[in-house]
Amino acid sequence: MEEKIKALMNEIAPGSGDYEGDNVLESGIMDSLQVVELVVTLEEEFDIEIDPELVTEENFKNLKAVVSMMENLLGGN
Repeated sequence: MEEKIKALMNEIAPGSGDYEGDNVLESGIMDSLQVVELVVTLEEEFDIEIDPELVTEENFKNLKAVVSMMENLLGGN
């Protein structure tokens, strides 16, 4: 799942899936509209609905955060 999410992030905001820093938003690699696009894409790719309350900077600050959120939503580890 991590590789798929990484590829989706890089497709939407080049470099965001490979970013090793703390926060793609603060670094300017990804903006809020790209986060919305990522949410929609994740919902479509994984056939889930992401509650708007989960669309926070904390859950979308980097690949690790997105993967963790998705694992929780999908019931994985």
